[in-house]
Amino acid sequence: MATFYHPVRGPVLINTIIILSLIIIEFFFHKKPTLNNFKLTYDRLELLNPGKKNELLSDLSTRSGIKIEKARICRIDLTKGQAELEVYYKNSKTG
Repeated sequence: MATFYHPVRGPVLINTIIILSLIIIEFFFHKKPTLNNFKLTYDRLELLNPGKKNELLSDLSTRSGIKIEKARICRIDLTKGQAELEVYYKNSKTG
């Protein structure tokens, strides 16, 4: 900075501070996209095995018409052959 002409030194310093401040703010306050969720009753219990996760998500996406990101088992009723799932998806409007 000592070799810069005096009137240039101030704007360069101020612009550098502004740019670094924006980078720091963006890094610390950047929000990750949130997932929306809903509960549903599901009838294909054979897909609830841990090894068939991709098949389950694919089946849920096909049936609902929404790209399902993950699913959580809330309750299983073996007598009725149904399970209550909580499924998570990204909202298409927010990202």
